[in-house]
Amino acid sequence: MGQNPINERRRYFRLEYPAAERPTVRYKGSDYRVSQVSEGGVKILLDRRCAVRVGQFFAGAIRFKDGGSFRLWGSW
Repeated sequence: MGQNPINERRRYFRLEYPAAERPTVRYKGSDYRVSQVSEGGVKILLDRRCAVRVGQFFAGAIRFKDGGSFRLWGSW
């Protein structure tokens, strides 16, 4: 038996968006791209201008390219 790749060990399947299709999320007045979503979390691509702390509360909505949206909340 060999070792499983890291993706096979994850608890939840992750949906990764191609760069041109990435939805956005608004945080502190700026829009940021979402690269991955799963049942357990979201990977938001922040830049150096956006300072967050581990454990800091977050609430917002992901806006998809087709016009749909999804409300989310949690902590960093």
